[in-house]
Amino acid sequence: MPIQITEAPLEPGEWVAEDFAKDTIFLHHTAGGHSPGNTIAGWNRDRGGSGNRVRIATSYTVGGKSTRDGSTNDDGEVLRAFPDLNWAFHLGVRGAPVNLNSKSIGIEICNYGWLTRTPDGRFLTYVNSEVPADQAIELDRPFRAKRFYHRYTDRQLDSVSELLRDLADRHGIDLKAGLQEWLGKEGLAMPGDLGTLEQQVWLNANGFVGVDGRPLAEDGRDGKNTDFARLAVGRSCFEFNPLAFNGTPGLWTHTSVRHDKSDCSPQPQLLELIRGL
Repeated sequence: MPIQITEAPLEPGEWVAEDFAKDTIFLHHTAGGHSPGNTIAGWNRDRGGSGNRVRIATSYTVGGKSTRDGSTNDDGEVLRAFPDLNWAFHLGVRGAPVNLNSKSIGIEICNYGWLTRTPDGRFLTYVNSEVPADQAIELDRPFRAKRFYHRYTDRQLDSVSELLRDLADRHGIDLKAGLQEWLGKEGLAMPGDLGTLEQQVWLNANGFVGVDGRPLAEDGRDGKNTDFARLAVGRSCFEFNPLAFNGTPGLWTHTSVRHDKSDCSPQPQLLELIRGL
C-alpha cells in the first residue's frame, strides 16, 4: 500500500522554488509538539531580524502523539510542505564544501527531543512542558550529554520507514549508505596493542576517516585526523560525521553535520528501522 501524503504547501517565498537532483535524506525532529500542521504554520510565520522570510523548512513533516491529552489524531500523518526537488535551509551548516540543503530532502519528526527528569520522576521538555512517562525513553548511554528523550511513536516510525522507501525509489537514493553503514561500525573495537602506524592502517581498513573526511595518512604520526578517527571508534552512528558534512550521499540525521543539535536521537526503535532499510 503506497504511503499516504497530504499536501500542506507553505506560502510562496518560504522555500527555494528551484529544482535540484537529490541524493541524500536528512532526518530531523521538530523540538516541538505533535502537530505537523502547526509546524508548517510556524515556518510560515518565521521572519529574520529585518522582517524577511528565512526559508527554514523541510519538505516533509510526520505528526506524533499529543503530550497533553494523548490524542493520536495526528500520529503518523505525513504532510508535504513543498516539492521534493525544491529546497530550503533546513540544516544551518556553514563551511560545507557543497550545498547540503539543495541536494537533500529533509524529514521532520514531530518530537520535543531531550528531556529532564525531575526528582519526583516527571519528564520536562526544554520549554518546561511535561511529557507523560510512557512517552519518555532512557537511552543506554547519553547522547549529546542527554540520557532522556521524547520517544518516537510506532506510527511515526512506520510512516518514516514508508516515506524513506518511497523517496529512495523515486529519487534513486541509497538508504544503506550513511547511517546504516556507520551503525554497522558501532560494535568495532580497535586492538589495544597497536602502535600509531598500525592504528592508522586498522582505522583505514575499517572505513574511519579524519576530521577532514579523508582516509588517514599511514605515516605513524599522531595528529588531529588520527585523533578524530580514534575517537570515532565505538561512537553512535548519529554523531558528527565528516563524510556527511562533505556531501557523501545516503541517509543521515541533522546531528551528522552539526555538533550542537540532538535531532535525531539514537533510540533503539529508530536504529532498528535504519538497520532494516
